[in-house]
Amino acid sequence: MARRGYDADATALVERLSASSEEFTALWQLQEVAVPRHSRMRVLHPEFGPISLYCEILLTPSEDQRLLVYTAPPGTPSIDYLELLRVVGSEQFAQDG
Repeated sequence: MARRGYDADATALVERLSASSEEFTALWQLQEVAVPRHSRMRVLHPEFGPISLYCEILLTPSEDQRLLVYTAPPGTPSIDYLELLRVVGSEQFAQDG
């Protein structure tokens, strides 16, 4: 069963993969399928440019609520950008010209 339930496309895909791979079949039978709980992303800030972030998804036990926590990877300029954003917030910067 896929997270979205039983459907023809998901069932056909599992059948094709099972028919072509013993490893897939063994892993699928374990049913250790999970939703990704973390990722890396780049956010394009209008003043600072790209900021690299980690995103961790925290779920309630019933998985009906999510909290997304963004942090900067250690040792990257993104740490300084986030610190600066914490201080200046959403202030508008004057344009040179």
